[in-house]
Amino acid sequence: MSSVPRHHRMDLRELGMSALFAAVVLFVAAMFMLSRNVSQLTESYGWVEKSNAILQRMYNVELKIAGVEMTVRGYALTSNPMFVRMHRQNHDKLLAATKALGDLIASEPALQGDYAKLRMLVIQHDTLYASLIALGPGHQDIVGEAITNPSKRHPRTLAIVTLNSMRNKEQSLLAERQAAAEHKAKATYRLAISIAGLAFLAGTLGFALTLFGRRRQEQADVRRQASSPLLREARRP
Repeated sequence: MSSVPRHHRMDLRELGMSALFAAVVLFVAAMFMLSRNVSQLTESYGWVEKSNAILQRMYNVELKIAGVEMTVRGYALTSNPMFVRMHRQNHDKLLAATKALGDLIASEPALQGDYAKLRMLVIQHDTLYASLIALGPGHQDIVGEAITNPSKRHPRTLAIVTLNSMRNKEQSLLAERQAAAEHKAKATYRLAISIAGLAFLAGTLGFALTLFGRRRQEQADVRRQASSPLLREARRP
């Protein structure tokens, strides 16, 4: 008879199957954590894309602020009505660019204060140059004084300062979000690798226990058959 009780051998095989099942569960968990890791990296890339879009729209606002001023200068110097049409276009583009920026940063509380200030300054700047171009041709002195007078250029100057402040804040926010996302991604990756390692160990142990239990069972069956009374009777001369 075998020195290992039958129920012990069966328990060994059952333990091996349990270990194999645990290995499968751990492997699925590791794959899930790796998918989370990919999602976190994708999220980080999404923050970069959004930040670039915000910076581009800030640049568009700054460009349109300068465009409004340049068309008024051109009209004052040349009296060409083409500049009046260009001013209307730049006026519309400036307001549209400012609104587009506001729409994009609507979910950014850190930028809302600066944006409210920027919108007010843009309106003041646009109103000044709309009044200058409404004077018609032949007012170079008035336009020149408005362009060179620091007090009258104050809204434009403050608008540029505000845009620069918003850029700095947006870049800081991006750096913080990327650092947080990278930290989470690294932690998730390490956890996924650890779980995968446990899955490998559990699978190896389960396979070994199952194989060992099966071999012991086969050996026990052979010994039991060899010791049966019928087999001993058949072997007698």
